[in-house]
Amino acid sequence: MTSTPASPATFAAWLGHLRDGAAEFSLPDPGEAANTSIARAGGSVSLFTGFLFNRTELGQELGLQDGGASPAETVLAGYRRWGSGVLNRLDGIFALAVWDQAARSLLCGRDPMGLHPFFYSLVHGELIFSWDLYTLRRHPAVPRDLNRVVIAEHLVQRWLNQQETFFPCPSAGCRAGTG
Repeated sequence: MTSTPASPATFAAWLGHLRDGAAEFSLPDPGEAANTSIARAGGSVSLFTGFLFNRTELGQELGLQDGGASPAETVLAGYRRWGSGVLNRLDGIFALAVWDQAARSLLCGRDPMGLHPFFYSLVHGELIFSWDLYTLRRHPAVPRDLNRVVIAEHLVQRWLNQQETFFPCPSAGCRAGTG
């Protein structure tokens, strides 16, 4: 398993793009983003940003060398052992994505309190996602319009309707999500 720190040199964050069962990732240049890591193993990729408070304990439980693996390595090893159940074992503030090439599946998640954002858009059968809104909006397929009703509700109620986003979605739809 290899891990590479990532950063926002050309991108503000990692950007994922899923289309026709194939995943593509645009990754920032290494060395400039704190708290972001990427791991690859056996055709799978783990993208992680944030803080994983129980990384050492999970690393030891998973048999990773010295329990000192990067958060992305820890998440990927956990995913390989527990599948999507890895999300229930993570303690921290984070957003993540794990692409499983063999299963052709994507697991996305964020911390249970939603302190670290995770943005996505489903446009014409393409799923585009990132933990950074600016990076997501730079993708040419993501709508530039704003959903003014949802923004007004958020400003008044200070709570985002979990079935809507700040951006209008085409008929295929997109939603804010947790977990």
